[in-house]
Amino acid sequence: MGAQCDTLSAYRRGSEVFEGICLGRFKRIIAYVADITDQVVDFYDALFLRVFFDPFIGRITDRRRRDAVRSQVLEASGAASQSLERFLVGQRHTAAQVECLLSNLASVGDGLSLEQVSSPYVAPERLVEDLLGGPNAAGALQAVQSAGQETVFRVGLYSVVQALMQIGPVMAEWQSIGFPSTFELTRRVVARLNEISAQLEELGKSGSEAADERFELLYRDYLSQRFYRVEAGTVRMTTNVSVDLRELFVMPNV
Repeated sequence: MGAQCDTLSAYRRGSEVFEGICLGRFKRIIAYVADITDQVVDFYDALFLRVFFDPFIGRITDRRRRDAVRSQVLEASGAASQSLERFLVGQRHTAAQVECLLSNLASVGDGLSLEQVSSPYVAPERLVEDLLGGPNAAGALQAVQSAGQETVFRVGLYSVVQALMQIGPVMAEWQSIGFPSTFELTRRVVARLNEISAQLEELGKSGSEAADERFELLYRDYLSQRFYRVEAGTVRMTTNVSVDLRELFVMPNV
């Protein structure tokens, strides 16, 4: 009887140790992902406000309307940031590596304007190459090469440019008509980006850690977001499905 009790006690102690190890690892993973999320969201918020909001502050005289526009820009930023966050989490980078990468991405994208990211005649690949050949790229490329991050940097830059060019045409349309509160296309694009993200999260829950499956998830992300780009001036999805202009506006309650 005593031997059985000793065995049971040892089993319980072993279970407690195992649970403690698993719980500690789980907490570290949650903290790691949350830290990357904060960094990526802060990066996108600053970028989106600079490109899509700051140049037009003077045109929106009403404070509440200005705050509402800023809120929608940040909502778009949050939806667009998910692609880069997924990529960086999949790369297993440390917080310091992510910080280095984002600071160099910010440096390269410092000169981006609404005109550049809303043009229907420029592909994301072309804009990426223009940025890499620009005056701000040399120092950033040298830094990421020294850190062994050049490939990740280039993929990350493409992800950022693609996100900007998804939102850019819509923001340009909204800005051109004076930021009316009844304009709904921004919310529809944000909803679509969130839907794509949710679908990709489900695909990523298979539990496999194989590099080829992480690559497949990233490639699915790329295809999904490219497929649903909105081109400037056409108010038409690249799927060739026309959008009824009446669906872009909500009748105000009077």
